[in-house]
Amino acid sequence: MHEGILYRAQGKGTFVSYPKLEQPLSAFYSFSSVLKAKGIQQNDVILGLSLITVFGHVAQKLDVA
Repeated sequence: MHEGILYRAQGKGTFVSYPKLEQPLSAFYSFSSVLKAKGIQQNDVILGLSLITVFGHVAQKLDVA
């Protein structure tokens, strides 16, 4: 019986799989709500943060000086 609980990576080992998430895309939904309903804790990770200067049409689209 293959339940997808473990997976193997050649040369690396056997690892525990994350549960597969299935959600129909026929309606709008909150991804956070789907995770919460399945008992999966959501974590946010900021990979980078920087201040940049924008000019011209980019500044106009962002409505900044």
